[in-house]
Amino acid sequence: MLRPTPYTDHLTPPNEAYNILTGEVMESGLDEETTKLLEGIVTEGYNGWTKSIDVKLTKSYLEDLSKAGAYDRDLVLAYARQVKHEASIERLVKILDDFEKNLPSAAAPRRLVL
Repeated sequence: MLRPTPYTDHLTPPNEAYNILTGEVMESGLDEETTKLLEGIVTEGYNGWTKSIDVKLTKSYLEDLSKAGAYDRDLVLAYARQVKHEASIERLVKILDDFEKNLPSAAAPRRLVL
């Protein structure tokens, strides 16, 4: 699905970003499935992950990310921080902590290396 970017009429796929300084469309490096799962996590946090159903559905998206080999704690947090208040992010961190306790060692979370 294409959506308009801020400040322009330009339509950008959800896994790309429009650089308003250069006019360049930049690829995020995320595939469509990963992007949809990350968007699902953010959508479930519409109440700041305060309800048990939010937590349950978010964990389902995290499981899907893990099965796809795309779970990365830092990526999930960075994606959510684009639109969520830090108090909500603190609740998401607790969900991630709980999720990671149940990950088999072979599926241990990847860490973003800069």
